[in-house]
Amino acid sequence: METVTLFFWAREFDNTYNYGMELTMHPDRSVFFANLLMPPGEVLHHWDSRGETISLPLLQPDRLYHFSLHGITAPDQMYTQVVFLNDADQTIDHQEFPDHAGDIKLPDQATNYRVQLMNIHQQGTDFRYGILLPADLAANSSISVTLETGIIWVRTTEVATGQDLVLVANRFAALSIPVDAGQPTVAVFAAPTDAQIEELTKTLQPSLPIRLRVYGSGLNQWADQLRTRLSSCFLFQTNGGQ
Repeated sequence: METVTLFFWAREFDNTYNYGMELTMHPDRSVFFANLLMPPGEVLHHWDSRGETISLPLLQPDRLYHFSLHGITAPDQMYTQVVFLNDADQTIDHQEFPDHAGDIKLPDQATNYRVQLMNIHQQGTDFRYGILLPADLAANSSISVTLETGIIWVRTTEVATGQDLVLVANRFAALSIPVDAGQPTVAVFAAPTDAQIEELTKTLQPSLPIRLRVYGSGLNQWADQLRTRLSSCFLFQTNGGQ
């Protein structure tokens, strides 16, 4: 089992350069940030794998991971920096990614890390979400995210005999999506709506049986609604893992 992490701009202002800040948070978790008083080289916002506001998963040593940030309006006016830290929060190494995406691996002696969006000369930017997953999974799959309906679709390049419909708890900082390598996964992190059902009907494959899996408390009602509304078009496995 692999994990795809979807992370968002945290609500806590401690993670954001807030002196002179203009910040608009939209209902779908995307944001607009602007700060004309911010000098170059400062951190607009950061995400951490340790601390009070955790939004990044821990990385396995010696394993390569891929990350990407999405929805940045003017990507050439900022860059992404990944900082690797030890247990004492001392910097072991850092890497810069002008394209806001790339592969990372924990260096020796590093135990945690931070992803930072760095200012060059931003005049304001949108931000939608970030994704982090093992690099080998990224190489053999493609990912689509629809924030408005709360759906993540992980498509595999391999021939599959089934598909997963996964319900995950709606946390603001980050979502962890369990994915079976080689099997397509559609994950839902918002309550069912007509728009969501319509998108699921277009996304799920009628020829593959669905394994319905629930991760988190209070989601069984969502699961019952989805099964009821989709069962006329799709076959559900009886051992769905609820």
